[in-house]
Amino acid sequence: MTQLGMTTSGAIKIFLSQSIQNQGLPFTPHVKDNPRNRKAIYPVIGKDGQLVIPDDAPEELKDWVKNG
Repeated sequence: MTQLGMTTSGAIKIFLSQSIQNQGLPFTPHVKDNPRNRKAIYPVIGKDGQLVIPDDAPEELKDWVKNG
């Protein structure tokens, strides 16, 4: 915080003050998209030769495989 010209204590006081004024968080929280956190999906060919999609695959992928 010192690079911004304030102490951690000062930043916390500002955060709390803004939270009270806004009656909530003074910013919109979000999750940053990080490609390293994405789970790879590996389809498998079953014994009958059919493509098997994992149960935790996105619904869009399941729909595309099923309906083309």
